[in-house]
Amino acid sequence: MTSLRLKQTTRILLAFFLCNLIFQITFADIRPASLFKDGMVLQQKTKVRIWGWSTPNATVTVKTSWSNHPQITRSDSQGKWQLLIKTPKCSFQKQELTISDGNTNTPLHIQDVLIGEVWIAAGQSNMEMPLKGFDGCPIENSAKYIQEAKQYTDKIHFAQVAHT
Repeated sequence: MTSLRLKQTTRILLAFFLCNLIFQITFADIRPASLFKDGMVLQQKTKVRIWGWSTPNATVTVKTSWSNHPQITRSDSQGKWQLLIKTPKCSFQKQELTISDGNTNTPLHIQDVLIGEVWIAAGQSNMEMPLKGFDGCPIENSAKYIQEAKQYTDKIHFAQVAHT
């Protein structure tokens, strides 16, 4: 009986959490583009363009954990906004962006942001070959490189865009 009650309580809490999350996303006053989220990596030592949507004609402020100088812009009549933020040199120290438009009680926090090198690789079907190679077509010394890379698993971020 206790196990059943625990499962029911877990389901209720999960449903509440999901409804709350959907509500926050749907009715948020400030929303950055989908690229900007927890765990992202920004290119080091440059000016990075940040953009999104907010309440129309709002003052949008982006504060970074690495700078004492917030960046401020104004959204247009449709709520679109964009600005540039200067990034420091690379570091494995996790950073944070805080975005607000003055109309929301709680600003939006983007956490676990790393500053480093951002590489975009694109090409033909051979770009999908895993480091170990395909069956019957191994890559020379791949086992060695895979083993060496394990020391960087918390420092390398990889994203793959789905085929469209």
